[in-house]
Amino acid sequence: MIKKECFKCKEMINLDKDLYVNLGTHDGKKDIRIDYFHFDCWRKYFEECSRKKAKAVVKGYSDKMMPFAKQMTERLKNEIERRS
Repeated sequence: MIKKECFKCKEMINLDKDLYVNLGTHDGKKDIRIDYFHFDCWRKYFEECSRKKAKAVVKGYSDKMMPFAKQMTERLKNEIERRS
């Protein structure tokens, strides 16, 4: 019986019986890191990583667009005041 520790929950996975995911990273020559996950733990881990990535993308977009939005709002406000 082969057992490995789950990367997320730290409980043991029985590789002969349990449904699991083996996630490895490599640099083209050798494995750098191999992690094992229970399937449910993998789903939760993937959702967490996806959520963090989406938040970072939205924040980056927001940080780039906010100065432009403020500038456009100011121009619009000035134009409304000029026409009044």
